[in-house]
Amino acid sequence: MGSKTMDLGGPAILAGGISGALSTFAVFPLDSIKLRMQTGSAVTGGLSAYYRGVLPATFGAMPSTALRMFSSDKVKKSCEGRMRRIEKNMVAGAVGALVGAFVVVPREVVKQSLQNGTYENTRRAISGIMRTEGLLGFAKGALPTLLHDIPFFMINSGTFYFLREDLGVPVLPAGILASTAASTLTTPMDVVRAQVLAGNLPSQGGLLATTRHLVQQSGYAGLFRGGRMRLASIAPMFTMIWLTYDILRSKIENFKMKPIIAQIQRRNPFSPTHNSAFTMRPVSRRGRAMIC
Repeated sequence: MGSKTMDLGGPAILAGGISGALSTFAVFPLDSIKLRMQTGSAVTGGLSAYYRGVLPATFGAMPSTALRMFSSDKVKKSCEGRMRRIEKNMVAGAVGALVGAFVVVPREVVKQSLQNGTYENTRRAISGIMRTEGLLGFAKGALPTLLHDIPFFMINSGTFYFLREDLGVPVLPAGILASTAASTLTTPMDVVRAQVLAGNLPSQGGLLATTRHLVQQSGYAGLFRGGRMRLASIAPMFTMIWLTYDILRSKIENFKMKPIIAQIQRRNPFSPTHNSAFTMRPVSRRGRAMIC
């Protein structure tokens, strides 16, 4: 039973879910500040305003990170020997982002509606979006989310595992460097996504029109609005994910293997921990094993 659970990706799912929730909660206030800088919305309500949307963000991070880590792990195993290591890790990151988007997209819609002050709590946000926009309202911003998340996780995963596996860099600095690179290069699409979810769209057009509108208003620097605060939240967040995921997965796998090892030892008559009704002495001079 234990081996079947491991084959189903139990350690990756559990470690991914816990690491995603912990890291999201830890940096959430910084994410709220970043969002307000990107959308130009004012902060009202004191310190508690920076935690609006923390519950859907934290609980949503559990399944999204678990799905992403699980699918990435499966892709890496299936691509073993078929492509170079860095290519394998980048493809795994892209697939993980695509799978995780089924949770990330509606989570971002609810989270940002709370951060912007459109709704007071999660229940009202969900019912309000359902009432005004229907189920499709939870898919708002799906395209900019995918255009952001896929390259982000390709860069993040590819860089992290290159540093870890090819250069032998420890988890902590590897996570910082990988997250910094991914965050910096994908900031423009994160700004566009924030504008789409906030409803700050031109009267006509989609992503390209929104991008042109931002450039016309603030120049190309507008596409990097809130970039420093984004880096201040994303770099520690994903460094924490990599670090806690690595530790938790190792602990979980060791914990799951202990009963299997113990069972093998009980069945192995030559194991020093084997408890049997008989023991075997060394072979005698006559060549026969002595059993007592």
